[in-house]
Amino acid sequence: MMSGPMPDMDDAVAIADTGAATPEVKVRARNLKKTFRRSNGELVRAVDDVSVAVEAGKMLILLGPSGCGKTTLLRCIAGLERPDEGEIWANDRLMFSKSPAVNAPPESRGLAMMFQSYAVWPHMTVAENVAFPLVSRGYPKREIPAKVAAALKRVGIPSLGDQYPNRLSGGQQQRVALARSLVVDPQVVLFDEPLSNVDAKVREDLRVELVAQQREVGFAGIYVTHDQVEALQLADQVAVLREGRIEQLGTPEDVYCRPATRYVANFVGRVNEVEATITMGSGNDNLAAADTPLGRLRGYPMAPDLTPGTKVMALFRPECVEISDKGASHNALTGSLLRTQFSGAHRDHLLTTDDGHRLLVSEMGRFAGKTFSPGDRLTLVVDSKSVLFYPL
Repeated sequence: MMSGPMPDMDDAVAIADTGAATPEVKVRARNLKKTFRRSNGELVRAVDDVSVAVEAGKMLILLGPSGCGKTTLLRCIAGLERPDEGEIWANDRLMFSKSPAVNAPPESRGLAMMFQSYAVWPHMTVAENVAFPLVSRGYPKREIPAKVAAALKRVGIPSLGDQYPNRLSGGQQQRVALARSLVVDPQVVLFDEPLSNVDAKVREDLRVELVAQQREVGFAGIYVTHDQVEALQLADQVAVLREGRIEQLGTPEDVYCRPATRYVANFVGRVNEVEATITMGSGNDNLAAADTPLGRLRGYPMAPDLTPGTKVMALFRPECVEISDKGASHNALTGSLLRTQFSGAHRDHLLTTDDGHRLLVSEMGRFAGKTFSPGDRLTLVVDSKSVLFYPL
């Protein structure tokens, strides 16, 4: 029988009852809502009824522009912001609920976090920085040096343990931060734009390193970024956020190749857009046809009941357009070259059509070595499977 005062349930951590979370799901947020009040009194719904779940060994990317709610969502999961409504589960334990009242503090949630800033203490050596989570959790002192050495080796800086942060490059400091996040063998790691402060080459190397570490350690990760390339490279699942809500949740391939909305299509990658009118509904091949100022296009309808006469926006990616010397029976367009930009692995061509539309073509295939001059008339063929029709 317990004696003394009952604990304050606002600070308690409740253990999940049977069925609350499957064993593989390490983090689950259900129907989270978070509202802020601006200085002028206006209420802003930063997180608007969002639900996500992350399994062990998987990476969920929260992708979107500034102000979309991705960082607020991450901070709610971490315990750095208190949601207004919803539930948060981590490692089969209830971390937040409005009813019953549960709000576990960050240090009780069992989550590691890697921030945008390196957040390494300048008065500590690299080894002392990495050891800090172990010390704060009360690990036996005799075990700490070996765990620190293993963590530094894991991230590729085994010889830097006795160095101070001011002697390290930005990339090395971020590796220290990664080692510190992983040294306790966490089941869940939260990442708040951790690579945004390092240069492009280091960022690319660290992405590869991060994927390797996740595969080795097997942690569940939630990663905030506004970088579309980073999102597609790191993710098992991508959640594209807009004004506090999830616009689309899916694999990187789904989000890029079959964006659910025009917003997603425009935010994740580059697109050509042209207004169109449906002339033929989808047939046995699921392709519809639409008339555009550029000519007739065949493609996939992205909403049900796009009947003839429906106004739509036709979207297609620049890399799905081929410069052809043979023409085609359908989805063939013509335009005049305005300029070409060489980008290493591909060339980008900007063209204008006779009615003034501008089209971007990115080619890497058989014509990649062929040069064109401004004013050249080019025939373009758009892959029907890449054309998407969205209702206006």
